Formats: sequence, structure tokens, C-alpha cells
Amino acid sequence: MASLAQDPRRAALLRLVARGALVAALLISGLVLRAWLSSGTELDHAEEARSGGDLEAAIDHYRRAAVWYFPGNVRATHALEALIEIGEDARQRGDATLALAAFRSVHAATMSARHVVVPHDDLRLEADEAIAALMAEGQVPPVDAHRTVEDRRALYLSMLREDRDVSTAWALVALLGFASWVASAATFLSRGFDDHGELLAPEARRWGTGFILGMGLFLLGLALA
Repeated sequence: MASLAQDPRRAALLRLVARGALVAALLISGLVLRAWLSSGTELDHAEEARSGGDLEAAIDHYRRAAVWYFPGNVRATHALEALIEIGEDARQRGDATLALAAFRSVHAATMSARHVVVPHDDLRLEADEAIAALMAEGQVPPVDAHRTVEDRRALYLSMLREDRDVSTAWALVALLGFASWVASAATFLSRGFDDHGELLAPEARRWGTGFILGMGLFLLGLALA
């Protein structure tokens, strides 16, 4: 009779796990859908403003479209490429203010999308080089007045590069935390219960602690990478 009573507990646990996985999948799908739709809306506004000659508004909307980045979101990529084009066109016309606005939008958007890896590194590097060159050639602050144009360009680029680079150590912490999190959860489900579905307290404490610590390391690594 005890075994019959305990088997439903294991079945109930499996149903709970399945429901949790379904909720997580739905949540992630909802976030991806929102990012896709929002980036599309901002991209449409940007194209409309650009075709109407309002490049400042176009830059703002392109930046917002690029912020909604997730792997595979071609709309964000298109927005960044359009910002590079606007910046280069403005630079050729001698409009340094507009060019800087466009290139800085590329830097800002890609930085906001940074996680364990940095997406669109080639476009960001192109934008950073343009920002450094424009700043070096423009109005120079007194603290840098004694430097040559090339020295200023190199200095500004190094500062942008420092801001852009991901911390390898914290990225590894995030990956380690994710692996620990998943492994501990799987081990908890396989070893945390005996054959009758009863919770094994020592195993549950051990792998439950590993699950919590792994999730904590994962979130900490993402935040500081």
C-alpha cells in the first residue's frame, strides 16, 4: 500500500518538472517574440524617417531596433548596418556631429546586447575606429591638446576597446555556473529520491545546494562579463 501511495508522488514530481519546463519554454518564447516584434517596429520607423530625410530620428530608431538583439535576429543586424552607412555618408559630407551620433549608436546598442559573448564585433570595431578618428580630429579637450592626432586616435580607440571587451574570467564563471546548475538539477532528480519516491535528505541538500550555487554563479557571471 505504501508503494502505491509513493508512486503517485514520483508521478506528481515528474508532472511538476514537465510543467516547469513548459512554463520556462513559453517564457523564453514570449521574450524572443517580443524582441522580434519590437525590433521590427523600430526598424520600420527608422526606415520611414530615413526615407523622409530625418536622419536624427532614423538613428534613434535604428539604435532601438539593434538593442532588441538575440541570436538570429537579422533585424538588429540590419539596423546596425544602416547606422554604419549613415555614419559613413555623414562623415564623407563633413557632418561630424551626425556621424558621431550614428557610430556611437552602434557602440551603445552592441554594448547593451553584450552577454557571455559580444555580438557584431566587426561592426562595433568599425564604429569605434570611426569614433576615435572623428574625436581626434575634432574639438580637442585641453588635457589632450599636447597629443598628436594619431596619439589621440589611438588613446580614444583604446578606451573604447576597454569598454567593449568581455571579461574572459567572468564569462568562464557564467559557463561554469550554468554547467553546475544543469548538472545539479539533473542529479537531484535522479538521486534525490529512493525507489519508493521518498526524498533522500542528504542527497537533496547536496544537489539542491549545488543547483542554487550554480544558478548564482551563472547570473553573477552574466552580470559582470
